[in-house]
Amino acid sequence: MACFYYNSNQQGAIATIFNGGANLDHQIFSPNSGPGSRQKVEDNTASWDSRTRNTAFCVHRDRWWKGPYNSLKPQARKNLTSSLKNKNSSTNWYPRHEGGGGH
Repeated sequence: MACFYYNSNQQGAIATIFNGGANLDHQIFSPNSGPGSRQKVEDNTASWDSRTRNTAFCVHRDRWWKGPYNSLKPQARKNLTSSLKNKNSSTNWYPRHEGGGGH
């Protein structure tokens, strides 16, 4: 599980993503959770954190695990890099993926 945030430094609206193999086009930030609430998660995320104990998480710029990606170690938090900030479309467990992304 990972949490995605609308603003940098784990601020603003939050969306909890349970599935490590999801496109983000139907995910929205939780209502009443701060700036960005009810916005789509896809292409609107600035930071994230991992809530897993022993599995890393990946976010890709494009759908279906394609394009540049950022990985996040278990129980870590960070801002997305400039190449993915507000340009994020899919997630996956790291290093498992279904092609693309260069893992």
